[in-house]
Amino acid sequence: MNKPALHLPKNAIWEHFKGPGEPAHFYHANGFHPGAYGPFLSRLGRRFRLSALALRAVWPGADARAGGGEEWGLYADDLIAFIEAQCRPPVIGMGHSMGASCTALAANRRPDLFKALVLIEPAMVSRPLAALLRLTPKPLAAFFQPIRGTLKKRDRWPDRESFLADYRKFRGYRRFGEETFRAMARHGVREAPGGGVELTFPKIWEARNYTRAPFLIHQLRRLSMPCVAIRGEPSLFFGDALWREWQKRCPDAVFKENRAFGHLMPLESPSACQALIEEGLAEVL
Repeated sequence: MNKPALHLPKNAIWEHFKGPGEPAHFYHANGFHPGAYGPFLSRLGRRFRLSALALRAVWPGADARAGGGEEWGLYADDLIAFIEAQCRPPVIGMGHSMGASCTALAANRRPDLFKALVLIEPAMVSRPLAALLRLTPKPLAAFFQPIRGTLKKRDRWPDRESFLADYRKFRGYRRFGEETFRAMARHGVREAPGGGVELTFPKIWEARNYTRAPFLIHQLRRLSMPCVAIRGEPSLFFGDALWREWQKRCPDAVFKENRAFGHLMPLESPSACQALIEEGLAEVL
């Protein structure tokens, strides 16, 4: 039985890059505006005919209070609808963190749309933790990290420079270069009602998305197209155990790593991440 066609909502936003190469799509991480990846996407856009759909949290009119907490399959369906409407499939599906996970989900639902995948630090949790998150009431889930830290973080500033000054102090961003910080200042905040600026990706969406982090290994095992797996140093978001299990369960995938960088490698070193992508794709295509 055929599934009904998916339709991309009218308030969806995206960017196209007019590169000379094969069609590709990049899906970004939870908590970030895709514009924060500007230095990275500009490099990829010179090599690929690249598109980048934004996650729902940053679409105009997204309700900051009601959003987030959906199964990540919703974001996979958004990607499927976008590729059908705006790209020339099959595409090379690329993604980082949550965007990588949702790209894998989309590729299993519609393998005909994808020529190959590049999954950079896909966000996933162990099978027991995924089950626990689904059974835990939202008020209790707020005590788990990184959900607790996300809900407590500041989300308004008097201006963009104040926002940037705060983010320069954050240990998790210590490897960011000036290009990335400036991209975050342009896209990571927007004008707020009543003055000042606020996070473009509302923290309530970010926190609630964490409550639906999946156990992804069974989805990775089902992928029918070539796959390049990329990671930095082990972290809370992607540890050694899951990396080893992925390698064990998917021996045909190509695995690349650079431990000089962390979970945010595309933002920390656009050039190093691009190099791993190029190396991996050269082996699978």
